[in-house]
Amino acid sequence: MENYSFDINMKLKRVNRLHKIKADKELNALGIHVGQSFILEVIYMKKSCTQKEIADYLKISTSSITNPIKRLEEKKLIKKEQSKTDLRYNVITLTKEGTLAIKQMLSTINEIEQTLIKGFSTDEVNQLNDFFNRMIYNLQPEGSLEELQKEEYGNMYAESIEVNHKNDNR
Repeated sequence: MENYSFDINMKLKRVNRLHKIKADKELNALGIHVGQSFILEVIYMKKSCTQKEIADYLKISTSSITNPIKRLEEKKLIKKEQSKTDLRYNVITLTKEGTLAIKQMLSTINEIEQTLIKGFSTDEVNQLNDFFNRMIYNLQPEGSLEELQKEEYGNMYAESIEVNHKNDNR
């Protein structure tokens, strides 16, 4: 097999960069940073959760999401209430505004994905997904695909927090 790795590597980087630029632009127009979008998605999936549960899901420290959660609360997208079963914890839920925001955000993300695969047949999209899953597995053969995807989700979140933190300090 010929060595296509440089070409493939560069194309993957370019697609990733262009996708990130588009997502940042679209999410910022909604008033949501990429890092905040991960938190909102977790709360939306779980309906209610603690800060620790969010951090565990994203595979990051609890303290690293303190400020983003505070900002989401200031924007009235989430609310924190003391747990009825364990008074040491606050339960985080989406507000009505937060539910609307996440639905807009998910619609925006879907539009970006549709733009990304425009011109592809359903079979080609399925094949592309299979190729990506195989590449992910090839790079991290230990663990289930679901765990690898969850870990990657956490890594993407951690990277976006790092970038947003640097931007906030400017």
